[in-house]
Amino acid sequence: MVGPYTVPLDYPATVRPARAPRMLSVLRGAFASEREKPEVSLAYPGWLVTPSNPNAALVHDWHKDGDHWSSGAIEGGYQYPCMLGAAAYFSDMTPEHGPTYVVPRSHRDPKLSPYDPNGFNEEPLLTNKEDVVLWDSRMWHRASPRKVEGWRIMMNFLFFPVPIRDGKPFSRSNAVRQAWRESSDPRDKILFGGPFELD
Repeated sequence: MVGPYTVPLDYPATVRPARAPRMLSVLRGAFASEREKPEVSLAYPGWLVTPSNPNAALVHDWHKDGDHWSSGAIEGGYQYPCMLGAAAYFSDMTPEHGPTYVVPRSHRDPKLSPYDPNGFNEEPLLTNKEDVVLWDSRMWHRASPRKVEGWRIMMNFLFFPVPIRDGKPFSRSNAVRQAWRESSDPRDKILFGGPFELD
């Protein structure tokens, strides 16, 4: 059997889980501690289908998903994430099912690394069927090979906060509103208010 299979992302059902109310509520709280939480935007939907006994090239070694966006952990404090993944599992994950291994708390402490010459602690992320895990892209993690027959199927959506509260954009000055109206550059549109109608 050739794999991994792919899920056609133009199929409408592939994005429906992004509307899950409980997931969105938790995501809003994870992006900010303020009383009024930011709204959440779907960056992209992802679906992973990987086989048992995969090609070694499919088993990713230690990495951080946010490294190429310069989204690293900071030392001496906590910074809310600029993006979060939501991973949903379709079967129980045991060590034989090829779980993801993590370096615990490495999204909060940049000194925790799998490349520490003094050693490090790693743990398998053992989830149950129907669990949804919020995934901070600053955490060190790696894949592991599946040892039992079958396919690993997982939803992996990426979300980020947008400057909207209670369905409305943040309040902006008249000058910012004017700059948004007069801008023809898409980057300026984002700078002065994003793709949201301000009037």
